[in-house]
Amino acid sequence: MAENWLAAPAPPGTVLNGDFEEIYKPGSVAITADFSGWTQGVGPDTLMDSGTANYSDGTAGDWVDIPGWIGADPEGWVAGGGTYERDVNFPNRQGSIQASGVDGSYCYLANGGDWGNPAGGLIVSDAPLGNVTDGTYTLSMMATGAATPVVLELLAGGVALTPASSVSPDLTGDFQEFSRTYDSASLAGFIGEPLTIRLGVGRQATGTQTRFDNVTLFHTPEPLPTQILRLAGRRVDLYEDKKIDFKDFAKLALWWLDEQPWP
Repeated sequence: MAENWLAAPAPPGTVLNGDFEEIYKPGSVAITADFSGWTQGVGPDTLMDSGTANYSDGTAGDWVDIPGWIGADPEGWVAGGGTYERDVNFPNRQGSIQASGVDGSYCYLANGGDWGNPAGGLIVSDAPLGNVTDGTYTLSMMATGAATPVVLELLAGGVALTPASSVSPDLTGDFQEFSRTYDSASLAGFIGEPLTIRLGVGRQATGTQTRFDNVTLFHTPEPLPTQILRLAGRRVDLYEDKKIDFKDFAKLALWWLDEQPWP
């Protein structure tokens, strides 16, 4: 019964490299890479902008592979002036990966106009995450910083869907959750289209820098009962394992008994 109320995430598992921790030696998916500097963007054959990458096979180099993401809206990036002296023939070189995310993990970041980068930096899933099916999608990420506009979009066939609701707190020095919820009305006319995610700092960017981490996408094949949504608020993945299943329902029940007065 519970699985009809709180469904498993879709696509299966989590967003590919949604935490930006998968970094490899170019051409390998077994030899990992680590660095203390930052990159020029994401994707295959990503150039180090600062520092050297150390590979798990004992070698080092100036290039890494960062799967799951590529540069988005290359025309807009070029029209906005690109990013510093980076080669605009390579649109994947928007933003950077750096170990400054949640708990010091890797994250994606992009600078704004106050730091000489009005073009911002946008990335998009490098492959479809599945096809649109009816129900409710919840897209979320953690973000901190001071560069705007913050972009978080679910795309269907390359078109940004209109969310039924959004959570967009003012940026601060602490990581906060941003989320977008898409219901059946949001998905109308897009059933069967390939899903991708676009995020980052948008064009005509202002401010200094914003960092992004822990991107997730959940799907429920039918709307969650209003009682569940009212009790849980924005806390849906209560077990914090990037899945929504009976464990979350059990945690919700305990939380409700502890904290919620009887109507």
